[in-house]
Amino acid sequence: MRTCLCAALVLVVAAAGCLRSGGGSKDSNQTYEVVATELKGGKIQAIKEVREVTGLELKEAKDLVESLPKSIKSGLTKEEADSIAKRLRDAGLAVEVKSKPKT
Repeated sequence: MRTCLCAALVLVVAAAGCLRSGGGSKDSNQTYEVVATELKGGKIQAIKEVREVTGLELKEAKDLVESLPKSIKSGLTKEEADSIAKRLRDAGLAVEVKSKPKT
């Protein structure tokens, strides 16, 4: 009886976790990529934000900002991509968030 009750509890907890995480929503089959397309503001602020988001060194971040359009980060969840896109837009970059099927 106790084993059966434990098994039922495990199923309930698993189902609740599935519902909380979206339970097979469209976003769970997608990854997102943030692409900077154009510099619209100050280059220095854009370079600083790219460094923070990517972890690149100064020269690599500068080269990336000077050679747009470029992918900034990929393999993200929708929330992560939107957050990074907002930060980059605030720093003066025009940004696109592209979705890709998970592989």
